[in-house]
Amino acid sequence: MRKLIPLITIGIAAIGLVLTGCQPESDEALIRDLLNNSQYTQEGTGFQKENDDTTNLEVAQMNPGFFDLETIPFVRFGRWIVRPVPHHIEVDVNGDTAWATITAEAHGWFYVLNESIPGAPVHRREFYDSLARTVYLEKDENGWHIVSITPVKLWTKDGLNDINILEVSAVARPSGEEFHLYNGDSLLTKDQLPTFAPNDTVAVTVRAEMPASGAQADSVWAFLHHGRHPRAGHHIHIRDPFYKVSTFEFEREWIIADDSIVKTPALRHSAIDFIAWSTLWGDSSATYYAAAWGLPYIVKLSGEETPPDTE
Repeated sequence: MRKLIPLITIGIAAIGLVLTGCQPESDEALIRDLLNNSQYTQEGTGFQKENDDTTNLEVAQMNPGFFDLETIPFVRFGRWIVRPVPHHIEVDVNGDTAWATITAEAHGWFYVLNESIPGAPVHRREFYDSLARTVYLEKDENGWHIVSITPVKLWTKDGLNDINILEVSAVARPSGEEFHLYNGDSLLTKDQLPTFAPNDTVAVTVRAEMPASGAQADSVWAFLHHGRHPRAGHHIHIRDPFYKVSTFEFEREWIIADDSIVKTPALRHSAIDFIAWSTLWGDSSATYYAAAWGLPYIVKLSGEETPPDTE
């Protein structure tokens, strides 16, 4: 009987560990699995599959204000990212609610050709980019669900200057949908994400700033990434340059039909990518730095449901 008491004590302690310790771990594992597989949070950690695209003048001239805008100078570039990209998901569970922070570090090389003459050199610039996103989740009888997300924020570690994104606005016609984002820490529910109709043409306006306290005077050019499918193996990824309105403000039209979406409702991924002027058009001594916000967007017809967390 003396031996039985310690065994009972150990058994009770083990049950206590199951009730108090394993359940949060189980929830954390479920949340990590959801975030690693959800189409809302699996847009990738970089823009390595890019079309080398210069300004399409015919499309630009559809805009009545085209002649007030500055088109991008000649440039061809691409990012090559070392795989796999290390990432970490920090989860904080509180009952039936949870917060998760997704972070990643991307290392690679930026290749750029910025002269259109035969034999011009291709410059290679090494980069280290950091990425972060916050996710809010809730649990019901069917398990954990994503309630809201922030944009993925990308910034270059130890860049020559800070690039601060100030605005991303989109106005769609004929659907009339609008989207405005001024803070990269804003939590957006699925109903608040950019949502367009398959036949929409979207006028996109973006703004940034570069604090005067930077290491040296510089400016930026902006690019729109879109069409990226959340599932691995789908390689559609379009990169379009914006047209410059002023030093740090850019506009362009985005034709949703260009994203080759066959069936709705659909979810794809986009990003607004500001790259330093010196990175794009500097000589071999220039360094790389950039900043970006990435968000999923929804394409659906009126009355269709919002896409679920996973396909």
